[in-house]
Amino acid sequence: MARLASSEFGNMKKSSDWVRQPGLDKKLDHLVEERGCTPAELVPYDAAKALDIKPSGEFYRKVRDWKQRRAAENDAPVMEVPPHVQAEFRETVDRFAAEAMSSFLRAVRGVGGDLNRVATLRITDAEHRADEAQAEVNGLLDHWTAAEAQRDAALARIAELEQALADARRREEVATVRLEERDALLRALRPGTSDNGSAAIMPSVPVADRASVGDDDNRQVGDVAIDASSASAGQSVADVDADGPEQPPVIYTDHPEGGQVEMPLVTNDDAGQADVGGDSRG
Repeated sequence: MARLASSEFGNMKKSSDWVRQPGLDKKLDHLVEERGCTPAELVPYDAAKALDIKPSGEFYRKVRDWKQRRAAENDAPVMEVPPHVQAEFRETVDRFAAEAMSSFLRAVRGVGGDLNRVATLRITDAEHRADEAQAEVNGLLDHWTAAEAQRDAALARIAELEQALADARRREEVATVRLEERDALLRALRPGTSDNGSAAIMPSVPVADRASVGDDDNRQVGDVAIDASSASAGQSVADVDADGPEQPPVIYTDHPEGGQVEMPLVTNDDAGQADVGGDSRG
């Protein structure tokens, strides 16, 4: 294949060996400038030798094209413009430039004014929303302050109620303790009981009135109170026995004629002594 290409097409040129028109134009212009001659005076063969290019039909064609283009450029007529025409032209150009600049400035001012109006509206709207937000925040702070005041008042009221409840509980405990102590004292001072389990009551009224007191079964008995003031809340049964003979508690009952009648409870010992005395009197 290589032998066929070399036999039919000859030796292939490299791309670097190809002579292109733009590159050749630059080299020829440089050569003419170095020699100080015109393009028409330059000999193609001398140019090929100077540029180390193999002279060929393609090279001569490109050199001829270069000479024609340079000759056309040099043959272009030079037109002299009068000064007054140049001044008018310059004035016209300046006027057009001023008008263009004025139009540009008007457009810029218009756009800037529109942008300024839009920015002002946005700023006003933002300030209005900021004022509304600030008013809302102030309202929330006022509600917060009022809620805190109500909370403090409620806490103070709760503290008062808790203190009152604690005082009531202490009073209840004290009353319960006193009631238990009195119950214990009553149990310790409980008098002798009769056959049916009821306490034997000895009236302190004269003997002549006992019948009227005993026969009045239909009268209402009220305001019964046990006088335990003779013994303190912490006094025990041993203390009572040590002080002397046990004094029977007294029961007060309403009497229809003489007010309250003092009726002491009779203990077992008193009841025994009364029986002995009765027997001796009988």
